[in-house]
Amino acid sequence: MTLEQRFHAWSESLRRRIGDRITSIVPGEHGAVAAALVNGEQGAIPEDLQEAYRVAGLAHLLSISGLHMSLLAAVVFFVIRRLLALVPFIALRIDTKKAAAWAGLAATAFYFIISGMSIPAMRSFVMIAVVMLAILLDRTALSMRTIAWAALLLMAVFPDAVIGASFQMSFLAVLALIALYEQAWLQIAWRSADGRFLVMRAVGLYLVGLVVTDIVAGGGTSLFAAYHFNRLPVYSAITNLISTPLTGVVILPAALLGLLLMPFGGDAPFFHIMGAGVTMLDEIVQAVATWPHA
Repeated sequence: MTLEQRFHAWSESLRRRIGDRITSIVPGEHGAVAAALVNGEQGAIPEDLQEAYRVAGLAHLLSISGLHMSLLAAVVFFVIRRLLALVPFIALRIDTKKAAAWAGLAATAFYFIISGMSIPAMRSFVMIAVVMLAILLDRTALSMRTIAWAALLLMAVFPDAVIGASFQMSFLAVLALIALYEQAWLQIAWRSADGRFLVMRAVGLYLVGLVVTDIVAGGGTSLFAAYHFNRLPVYSAITNLISTPLTGVVILPAALLGLLLMPFGGDAPFFHIMGAGVTMLDEIVQAVATWPHA
C-alpha cells in the first residue's frame, strides 16, 4: 500500500474504534448521535431522529462542520491559554496566546482526521487554520480579510465547492456575523469603571448575543437553505439558543476529555456526561419537531 492508503486505513480504523467505544458506553440512538458528533458517521442514527434534527433546524450538528471545529478550537485555545497563564515560569517566557493557537490548530487537525475528512470538514478546518495563522502572525483573527483568504484557498483547491450548499451557507453566515460584530456600537463593556465583572450584564449579553447571532446567520442563509433543502426551520432560533451552550459547554468538552483519556482507560465518565447532554439534545429536537408548523 502507498503511504496515502496506509494513512486512510489507519484513520478509518481509528474512527471505528472511537465510534465503537462511544456506543459501548452510550447505547442506543443517543450513542449513535454521540458517535456522529465525534467521527461524523450518521449511518446508525434512526431516520426519524435525523428528520427531527432537520425540522428543528439542528441538522448541522449531525455533520462535522464549522460549529464543531470552531467550538473545539475555541475551547482548546482558551483553556490552554488560561492554564499557561497560571504558571509564571511559562507565562513570563513564551507567548501564551501563540502557544494556545498551536494547540487549537493541532486539536482541530486531529478532529478533522477522525471526522472522515469530508469536504465540509475540510472547509471548516481551512477556515480555522487561517484564523490560527492570523493569531500566530499577530494579525486580526476574525476579519473580512481572513475569511477572504480562506475562501480563496478553498476555491483554488476545490473550485466545484462554490456551487455547494456547505460553501455558500457557511461563508454567508460568517460574513454576516463578522460584518455585524465589527460595528463599534456592539462593543459593550463587561466590566465597570473600577474593574468589577458585571455578571448580570455578561449573562444578558450572552443570551441576547445567541439570539442575534441566530437571526443574522439564519437570515443570511435562509434563501440558500430554501433553495437547496426546500425548507425553512421555523423554530431554529429557539433550538439554537438551547443547543449552542449545551453543545459548547457540556457535549464537546466532555467528548474532548474522553478522547484525551481514552488511551489510558479513563474516558467512560466523560462519555457518560456527553451521553447525558446528547440525550437532552435529542429530547429537545424530538419535542420541537412536534410543534405546529415545524
